[in-house]
Amino acid sequence: MILALCCINNAAFGQNLKLSWQECVDLALKNNNSLKSAIAAERSTDNLNSASIAAFLPQASATLSSNRGNNGNSTNPSLTTVQSNVTQAYTGTLSVTQNLFNGFADVGKFDQTKANNLVSKTNVQIAKAQLSYDLKYAYENLSYAKQTVELLDHIIKRREDNLRIIELRYKSGMENKGSLLLARAYLDQANYDRLQGSNLIETARAQLCRAIGTSDCKLYDIKDSVPTKQPNNKIDLKTIVEETPQHKQAVAQEQAAKAGILIAQSAFMPSLNVSATQGRRGANFFPDNGYWAVGMNLTFPFFTGGKDYFTTRSAYASTTAARESRENTDQQILINLRQNYNSYVEAVTKLKVDTSFKEAAQLRADIARSKYNNGLLTFENWDVIETDLINRQKSYLQSKFSRVTTEAAWEQVQGKGVFENAN
Repeated sequence: MILALCCINNAAFGQNLKLSWQECVDLALKNNNSLKSAIAAERSTDNLNSASIAAFLPQASATLSSNRGNNGNSTNPSLTTVQSNVTQAYTGTLSVTQNLFNGFADVGKFDQTKANNLVSKTNVQIAKAQLSYDLKYAYENLSYAKQTVELLDHIIKRREDNLRIIELRYKSGMENKGSLLLARAYLDQANYDRLQGSNLIETARAQLCRAIGTSDCKLYDIKDSVPTKQPNNKIDLKTIVEETPQHKQAVAQEQAAKAGILIAQSAFMPSLNVSATQGRRGANFFPDNGYWAVGMNLTFPFFTGGKDYFTTRSAYASTTAARESRENTDQQILINLRQNYNSYVEAVTKLKVDTSFKEAAQLRADIARSKYNNGLLTFENWDVIETDLINRQKSYLQSKFSRVTTEAAWEQVQGKGVFENAN
């Protein structure tokens, strides 16, 4: 409610509500549809896992029935109208049944349900890691777009200043018309880039709103940056593989397949049940004639047309497929980890390099402008230095963006992120 009032108040004054990074994290954890869907699916399998325990417990039921009919005995068969006796019977029964052995089918089903529940839990971990990446990407993309527009405003002003300098030199006969036309083209290009930058802001804001789970994109802005950390130089990728949700998911699927073998093999084994029944029956309600029964039922299947044999073979094949799939998944995870870690380390280093280039290009451009004004530098040489400055400034912003997103991708491939410990 408070957040909504803030939105209304800020919108009334034509301002966007500026959200910090932590505020966006909190909103995404609460509102993101993909994460809520994964959590709901996990709760569903949690309940199914609890339900599978029922197979090991006694099953009790109560029955109350009423029957009315005739016994088909005519009092005088020679009469045209058959007269019969109509009877009324009531029965009340309480029954308890306990399965003692069914070839370990219940054990296999329990293990299979438990494995499927683990798959759902890892899906939540995957959803959190994906949301963490999406949120970091969207937040940093909006920051990148805003900084790009600020840079382009600065570039436009610089191009306008350069154009005025060239126009004065052209009018005084110290510069040719080609240089003047090129300077105007540079200004047109800067204005066009500014238009693209403005559109990028709106797109980035829409991405952020999707991540935090809101549709009122025009109400939101950001006010700080995504926190970053330095790469860990000492990592054991093989250990990390075993901690990833994809590995855990593949292991769970293999366990489910192994449980399928136990279920299939149970068809070749006997099934033993014991039961106890106590009730009352009679012609009046409530019946007063009590009775009880205790029994045992042993069933042994001899022949089912080969169905159980081929079902077991299928279960063994499914287990082999799951094992091979798990090994292939582990190999692919290892490749993804290596690639994303390398990209992360390279992005951190590249940002340092581009920062140094930007500072050097800025100083060179300031010196070059002074020399050009004093006629100590040709337009061609000055143009190269000016263009290099602009390119270095753009590369710097792109490197800042890549620095954040590659770290986010490295966290995602590990199944980690800002929501790692969130409930």
